[in-house]
Amino acid sequence: MKKLILAGGTFALSLAAAMAFDEGINLADIARLNLWGELSGTYDSNAKIVVPSGEIHDRQIFQDEEVGGISKKEDDIFFDLTLGGRLFRETDRFLASLTLQESIRRYQDFDELDNESFLQEFQARLGERRYDRFTLSFREAYREVFDYEGAAYADDFTNPDTENLFLTEDRTERVSRQLLDLAGILTWRMTDKLNADFSVAYGTIEYDTDRLYDWSDLKGQVELDYQVTEKSSALLTGQYGIQSSDALENDPDYVVLRGGFLNRATDKLTFKGGAGIGRYDRFRARSDLPNASGVQQSVEGDRDDTLDYFSFDVAGDYDLSQRTKLQFIGRNAVQPAAQYADNPKLVTVASVGISHRLWERFRLAGTVSYRNDDYEDPVQVDQGVYVDQEDTIWGGQVRLDYLPPKGHLNVYAEARYENRETTLPDEDYDQLRLTLGIRIEI
Repeated sequence: MKKLILAGGTFALSLAAAMAFDEGINLADIARLNLWGELSGTYDSNAKIVVPSGEIHDRQIFQDEEVGGISKKEDDIFFDLTLGGRLFRETDRFLASLTLQESIRRYQDFDELDNESFLQEFQARLGERRYDRFTLSFREAYREVFDYEGAAYADDFTNPDTENLFLTEDRTERVSRQLLDLAGILTWRMTDKLNADFSVAYGTIEYDTDRLYDWSDLKGQVELDYQVTEKSSALLTGQYGIQSSDALENDPDYVVLRGGFLNRATDKLTFKGGAGIGRYDRFRARSDLPNASGVQQSVEGDRDDTLDYFSFDVAGDYDLSQRTKLQFIGRNAVQPAAQYADNPKLVTVASVGISHRLWERFRLAGTVSYRNDDYEDPVQVDQGVYVDQEDTIWGGQVRLDYLPPKGHLNVYAEARYENRETTLPDEDYDQLRLTLGIRIEI
């Protein structure tokens, strides 16, 4: 209760400050400070899909209505209060930015689901890739999350900005967890037409439950782009990575090679995309493996298990007109399954969104999101019974924003729907959320 009173008071002070400042606070011409506060109320048709405490065995979200079962869905209303700030300095050839954000969620009926989340992010850039021979960039993000993340973070942070898209997460389960991401990149303008990016990225996920396995990923990437026209470049990308998890017998590695296309030269269109091949090596020698019927199938010799797959990563931002914007993102990768020991899965995600400005003060946006998890090994669902698990999640979001002329106040209404279908018995679900909210920013 004290947290809510304190947060409410801070929100009111931020609202008053927003009436006095239009574009943040200037700190002695050294840096600028943005502050924001957001308050929303949401109807959730399937509230217990989220398990903040991490006790996933208590989750009650599944249904089997098609065969006469009774849905276990339980609805509720929750309220979110978010306070945040960003301290930054930016010039043509320099950027340093620190973001902090705290969110509090309270449920009307299921108070055992009450929770808080936290975001801390730091970014720095020295140089400008269009003009300087060398550019150095760094990004660090730490997040304590209980539900979906609020932004569609790109797998490659040289991709166009698509954080406003609704994207079903591709690395995590919706339970309480901590995520840490680090990435550094050196850009070298080798010639007037040839650029090279050398990057290293590290990510780790820790769950607040012993029923899910923590895991981490370390990868290096080399990317070459050669200008073929005034506005476009050919792209060649190579990756090597190593994964680690308590669920794995060994630390598998992977190699990815993609070719593609890059466009950064126009104000209307920013696009980066590539496709190619990937190989994931589990470094695990086995003599047998149960198939989907539970029958042991032979694996010749003591070879390592390898997964060969089609790899792709695309992201784009296109201004269809002065009022209409199109954004899209899609990628896939192999990663260890959090709920099973030694069972990787190929995860594919994609999202397409379009927004349109209405009568200057309104913005209407819609997004469609897709995720597919295809598990490599059959999983046991009963004594001696195995199935090939594949999960598919479709989602959609429609949002209407009211944007007053000065731009520091935003009132919005949002509808968000998600449907999961899986080959596991009795574990399909759907969820509808309807939200009204207000956000102020200075």
